[in-house]
Amino acid sequence: MNLNSTFNELIEKESTNQSREFSRVLNLLLDAERDWRTPCLTVLELIENVERFIGGNITKNKLESSLDNLAPHILDAAWEVESITSLLEILQSYPDKDLRAVIHEL
Repeated sequence: MNLNSTFNELIEKESTNQSREFSRVLNLLLDAERDWRTPCLTVLELIENVERFIGGNITKNKLESSLDNLAPHILDAAWEVESITSLLEILQSYPDKDLRAVIHEL
């Protein structure tokens, strides 16, 4: 998977890719993008927006910490919580990697 790919390009690529993991990660990325407060055209744009929001690389630990910090503000940050939860679901399978590394592997 290429960070500069648009989500539409990845949807097209999915039709020729036989990897279930590719499809799983792509679907969770699409969920995260749909739930993010501002639209993102590329995977990189989503990642950069989330990194700015959480204050660093997108890792399992950083996402869990962000969710803990957002809990008292759930009404104001519901969209971000949903998006972060989708990204966290990706990283459950890759606990020692950040999201950029996972994307590069696929």
